[in-house]
Amino acid sequence: MTTPADQNERSALRSAADRLELDDAGAHVVSSTSRIIWHLPGPGVAVLISRPRAKRFADVEAEASAVRIATDAGARTPRLVAGPVPLDDERIALAYDWIEGRALAAADWPAAAREFAALARGTAADLAGVAHTPSQASFEHELMTPSTVLPWLGDVIPLPRLGEVLSLGDLLLVGGIFLLVYRRMLAGLRRA
Repeated sequence: MTTPADQNERSALRSAADRLELDDAGAHVVSSTSRIIWHLPGPGVAVLISRPRAKRFADVEAEASAVRIATDAGARTPRLVAGPVPLDDERIALAYDWIEGRALAAADWPAAAREFAALARGTAADLAGVAHTPSQASFEHELMTPSTVLPWLGDVIPLPRLGEVLSLGDLLLVGGIFLLVYRRMLAGLRRA
């Protein structure tokens, strides 16, 4: 028997398939957690649909951007086929290539390490959507190269929503300013 919840999910799939221009014949659910993952065998894709109001569109766009960066860096990851697209009930849908998979065995770990290394070639600036070519770099940023001394102190913390990249030093500076202001405020209260 089909429940109203099942009908809602099927309706969301039809809407997603229409928006993504995909054939949903023979579609079936393969995972149902924080998002519903459907396998569409005809076009050979996995359609991911967020739960209502579970994700912001900007977050899903950042996820899609990270997948594109990983693919461009040479990581063997499912290619983003279409999306993200907004749906009713504040849902968001994406379509990825369908890949038949299995759990990693011990012999697979060297290949997995190579894939993670390829993914790591995508930079924090790429993930945050920050300009990072020499012609685009600003006076406040220096491009990191293999000769950079102490690269872990550089701008390596992506903030995709803000389109900015921070460093450990930036965080320490903000923390220090906060403590200074906080202590000065407390000192003023003690005198009063």
